[in-house]
Amino acid sequence: MPDGSTPTSRRSVVVSEFTNSVLDPQAPMLGPIENGGTIIANTAPGCWGPMITPRLRGGHEVTTPVFVQGAEVGDAVAIRIRDITVTSIATASGHDSSPEGFCLGDPYVAARCPVCDTVWPETHVEGIGQDAVKCDACGNAVKPFEIVH
Repeated sequence: MPDGSTPTSRRSVVVSEFTNSVLDPQAPMLGPIENGGTIIANTAPGCWGPMITPRLRGGHEVTTPVFVQGAEVGDAVAIRIRDITVTSIATASGHDSSPEGFCLGDPYVAARCPVCDTVWPETHVEGIGQDAVKCDACGNAVKPFEIVH
């Protein structure tokens, strides 16, 4: 482990947390996992994740890193995917744009409600379509992106 301790490694680790798109070498890692062990990870919903899940703050979210017992700086890790389970049938495709007022700068990392001015507002889904994600505070549609084409 980066802090010098040597906890007992496990055969498998479940990863269910994300990093808000920031990989910090000083941040705690999960594990340690045995060399050859199994990582079970639930991944984030891609670039549109922050739009529909405001607790995800990064446009290209990654899972919390896992420390592999015996790994050293510069080592390579081979990953073999055993199984993928699709957990959502929702999808969007096309060219997007950022509507005026729905973010403070980068829409991937700075969402805001243009009506009540709440940054990273909690949301709920009401209806279907691009305006279905609503701000919990004021009920306004909150969408850092629109599909143009």
